Amino acid sequence: MRAVIVLTLVLAGAASNPGDVWPAFRGNGHSITVARNLPLKWSATQNIAWQVDLPGHGQSSPVIWKDRVFVTAIAGEMQDTLIVRCVDLATGKELWEEKLHASQGTKSTNYVSKAAPTPAVDAERLYVFFESSDLLAYSHEGDLLWARSLARDYGRIRSTHGLGSSPVLTKDALIVTVLHDGGSYVLAVDKKTGKEIWRRGRPYGACWTTPTVITEGKRELLLISASGMVEALDAKTGEPVWSVEGIEGNNVPSPSVGEGLVMIAGSKRGSTLAIRLGGEGDVTKSHVAWRQDRVTSTFGSPLVHRGLAYVVSDVGVVEVLDLKTGESRNSTRLSASCWASPFAAGDRLYFFSTDGGTTVIKAGTALEKLAENSFPVEGRVNGVAAVNGAIVFRTDKKLVRIGK
Repeated sequence: MRAVIVLTLVLAGAASNPGDVWPAFRGNGHSITVARNLPLKWSATQNIAWQVDLPGHGQSSPVIWKDRVFVTAIAGEMQDTLIVRCVDLATGKELWEEKLHASQGTKSTNYVSKAAPTPAVDAERLYVFFESSDLLAYSHEGDLLWARSLARDYGRIRSTHGLGSSPVLTKDALIVTVLHDGGSYVLAVDKKTGKEIWRRGRPYGACWTTPTVITEGKRELLLISASGMVEALDAKTGEPVWSVEGIEGNNVPSPSVGEGLVMIAGSKRGSTLAIRLGGEGDVTKSHVAWRQDRVTSTFGSPLVHRGLAYVVSDVGVVEVLDLKTGESRNSTRLSASCWASPFAAGDRLYFFSTDGGTTVIKAGTALEKLAENSFPVEGRVNGVAAVNGAIVFRTDKKLVRIGK
C-alpha cells in the first residue's frame, strides 16, 4: 500500500507541473512534461523558430519560466568569467545578461566541465550554480538578489573533471550537492537569502549526478545516486533515511522514480537496478527489486514512463525495460549517444543525440519511431527543455528553439 501512495504522490507532482515551465534539470526532475503541441518534425531549414549564439561555452540545460529562457555559460582560459543570459522564448532576443568573475578558476580543457550545472527557476527567482562554487540568485528581470562562494565558505573544489550536479528546489529550500574529491557535502539554503539551513558531509567522491526530489507521505526525500551508493536523505534536515551500497559506475545518470521504485543506471554491468521505496537504514539486501546484468548508461538519466524504463547506452542503443522485473523488452539504435536525458510528453518520447539527431519514439515496448530529425551542430547537444509548442536545446555555444 505504501508504494501505491508514493507513486500517486510522485505522479501527482508531475501532472501538476504546468506546460509553460521547465524549471530545473530534467524539468520536474522526472523528465516528464504535460506540455502540449510539441513539434514532431524539424530540420535545419524547417520548423526552427530561432537560433542564437552564446557568448561562452556551456553544458547545462536551459530552463524556462513562461515567456523567458535562462541559460548559463563560462568564458576564459581559466573559466574565470561566469555568464547568465535570459532570452525571450518567442523571439530569442536577449532580455538581459550578467557576467561575473569566478571565485575559483579552473583551467579549461576537454576533460573539465564547463557551466555544467543546470539552473533552477521558480515564480520568484532564478538560481544558478557554477563549477567555481559560485551560487547566485536573480530576479527574473536580472537583479542580483544574493550570491555566495561555497569555496570561500567550505573549502576549495577539488575535482579532475569539475562539478556537474545541478541545484534542485524543495518546498523549503534550494539544495546543492557539491560532489568532489575535497570532501563532498549536501547543502540546503534559504531561497530568499542564500543562508545555510543545513549542511551534511557525505561519503561521495567526485561525480556529476543530480538529486531527485520526491514526496513520501508527508516527508520530502532527496534521492542521490553517487560514487558507489544510492542514498535517501530527509530534505528538511539532511538526515539519512536509507541507503543501498555496492554499485559501480553511477557517476552521471540521476535517479528516476515510478510505481514505488527508484530506477538507477550506471556505466558498469550490474549497476542498473531498481530499489523499492519505503525502507529505513541499509536496505541493500532487502529492497533491491532487481539488477540488470547487461544494460548500462554512461551519460543520460533513465526515463521512467508508464511502467517501462528507457535506458540509453554510451553508443546510442535504447533499451526498454519492464520496470517491475528489469527484463529487457526491446531495443533500437539512435544516430549517436545522448548526453541530454530523454523526456516524455504523453505518447511521445524524445531522444536528443549528441550529433544533433533527434529520434521521436512512441511510448511502449514496440519502440516505434515516429520521426527522425537532424540539425547540424558544432560540439554536442548538451541539454533540452520543453514547454507548450516549443522545444529549446543548447549545444556548446548555441541556443535553438524548435517549433514556430
